[in-house]
Amino acid sequence: LKYGKDGNLIRIEADKVGSEAVVSVINNGKMIPKESLDELFNRFYRVEASRSQQTGGTGLGLAIAQSIVSLHGGYIYAESNDKETKFVMHLPLKQTSC
Repeated sequence: LKYGKDGNLIRIEADKVGSEAVVSVINNGKMIPKESLDELFNRFYRVEASRSQQTGGTGLGLAIAQSIVSLHGGYIYAESNDKETKFVMHLPLKQTSC
């Protein structure tokens, strides 16, 4: 959420798709280059070194998010284009017996 443009909204969407909950966090921040999308979830990875000077941080947030989602049996990924960046989490829904 650090990288959204000032004054604009951040959208959070949640849907049930089959046996999964799919949660998306969407903003219109600066586009993430395609070659960086797979690296985003690596510890200490920064898209631009200058961002860490401007916004602080260590590049651990998305790695921690991926670990938490993975521990719950899910997965997370990012998509980005010139209009928006989207982080999508897929989490399995717990089966309940009636």
